[in-house]
Amino acid sequence: YLAYNNYRNVIKEYDKYKRLYDKKYRFEGIINDLKEERGKLNFPEEIFDKLHKLLRNDHVFIEGKITDNYCSYVNYWLNEEARKRYPLINKFDFDIFLKFVVNFNKEKSGKEDDTCYSYIEYLTYVVYKRMEILYNFYTFYDNLISSNESVRNDACEKLLYNIRVYNDIINDYYDNHRDLYYKITHVKDLIVSFLSNSSSTCPIYANFWVPKNFLLDEQLKKEKEQREALEREKEQKEALRMKQLESETSLKSIINQNIKSRSGIEQMEKLMRT
Repeated sequence: YLAYNNYRNVIKEYDKYKRLYDKKYRFEGIINDLKEERGKLNFPEEIFDKLHKLLRNDHVFIEGKITDNYCSYVNYWLNEEARKRYPLINKFDFDIFLKFVVNFNKEKSGKEDDTCYSYIEYLTYVVYKRMEILYNFYTFYDNLISSNESVRNDACEKLLYNIRVYNDIINDYYDNHRDLYYKITHVKDLIVSFLSNSSSTCPIYANFWVPKNFLLDEQLKKEKEQREALEREKEQKEALRMKQLESETSLKSIINQNIKSRSGIEQMEKLMRT
């Protein structure tokens, strides 16, 4: 699951496919042995054409900084497209996309496991839906702060829907998927901050829920901190008491030594007089 900042970087690279020209002669060579299988699954050629362009984004693979995140998102997009057109798709049917990537890699570099090879896989419905909710929430925020007034106003109209989606999942995310919880609440906080700004043109109050167990955990955390503070105070007092006791003992020892020394001197003086 991509964090918001990583997601934004990925989308910038992902959208570059729109500026890439077609390489039909190479594309035909890559997809040729998949035509029969593609026909059975009723996947249109444009999905593979777009995948071809996404894999041709050399900058992502040469630089390497966002390759993992980029390929993860490409795989999410493929799962999204596959489910739209073939709701009953399974992992065996989904392998057609991995075969396409293998063909592309062989044609491009001669190695099967190049570009996004390790990332193309069927996502279970549960994993896919979590990604969908998270990435749609990211997109909603981007639209809400868009410089395009029409896009911004449309996002404002969808605010209540996105609040409802957030509130429906946040307890589960907090209790069972803490990584997802931190990722989505980060963007929720950005939304709240934006809407609280006096320059915001979206007048709707953002009533995002706090997870039920968050308040309990905060109370338990506070109580623990208080107990630890009391324990530290108790230890400090005990350390001070021991230090004072040690000082008193040392002082008594010095006084006793002085008394003994004075008594010894007096005895010697008596002997000398006799």
